[in-house]
Amino acid sequence: MDEGRGFLNTNLSSEVQKAMRELVGKIRTEGFFATHAFEPTIGTDGANTLMQVAPPALWDKYTKNNKSIYSLFIGVEGDNCTCLWCGNV
Repeated sequence: MDEGRGFLNTNLSSEVQKAMRELVGKIRTEGFFATHAFEPTIGTDGANTLMQVAPPALWDKYTKNNKSIYSLFIGVEGDNCTCLWCGNV
């Protein structure tokens, strides 16, 4: 799914949805994405650079250091985890 259509069926604010779509757009241009290499973890310079699409305070609720940057896109509701980027459960 392209980043323009992702994050629509969520209870996230429009500001967070927009930031996540922009982050996906940046991720897609990175070498690690194209080569299926390991992604940066939250708290590293690589992740911080990518996450500059939005103010750091916006990410506070969604981040845990040393987790994959992709963890930002996991929505948890009860026992269900959903990828907010593509919608897979």
